Amino acid sequence: MADEIIGFNREGAEQYKKIAREVARQMQNETPHRARWQQNGGGGSVRVVIIGSLTAPATSDATPTSGNAAVLKRNKSNGKLEVTTKRIAFKNADASLTATDGTYAKIELIDGIWDCYWVACSATTAWMGL
Repeated sequence: MADEIIGFNREGAEQYKKIAREVARQMQNETPHRARWQQNGGGGSVRVVIIGSLTAPATSDATPTSGNAAVLKRNKSNGKLEVTTKRIAFKNADASLTATDGTYAKIELIDGIWDCYWVACSATTAWMGL
């Protein structure tokens, strides 16, 4: 009785353990505070600068708007963010999210599509006109 799992037979318990192991395998911790799902569409977030203007869709359930961004990378020697030559096209599904050229933002890869989820309040003059 002590080795029985209530509500499962042994076969069900083994299936449950197998599923739990598979989920644990799919999730890898790159750093202690952030989990990454390898096979469920997640791909991390990226710091970017908005190129041009970013408009919002009419509503969040409407067709997302599109934008372009330059990827930023932190300079290890001085800690400053620097613009790279890499560019990313992304979508904006947030009806309240807009930005002007040169605005710092964060985008995230979800289900194979880059999605903007945060923008700064104003543009940075040095990053305008990319």
